Amino acid sequence: MRIVVDGQPIPAEAGDSLAVAMLRSGIHPGRGGTLCLAGDCPHCTCAVDGVPYTRTCQRPALAGTVVERHPVGSAPAAPPPGGGPRIEA
Repeated sequence: MRIVVDGQPIPAEAGDSLAVAMLRSGIHPGRGGTLCLAGDCPHCTCAVDGVPYTRTCQRPALAGTVVERHPVGSAPAAPPPGGGPRIEA
């Protein structure tokens, strides 16, 4: 199966989290590494299927999932609690 990271398809294996699939392909989710791979830190957060600040270590790699790493040096827009339009940072 394949997932898409920053517009590039990469392979993923059954049972992989998004973070593991990315690391196996040489891509660091946080652009500098990961720390715990257990959901306890923010070092692997990316936008997943349009939702920013998703912990990629806690999301299973499913075929066609789209991951966009957060921009270096800036924060992406955060969705308000409960959904609705995004609030620009």
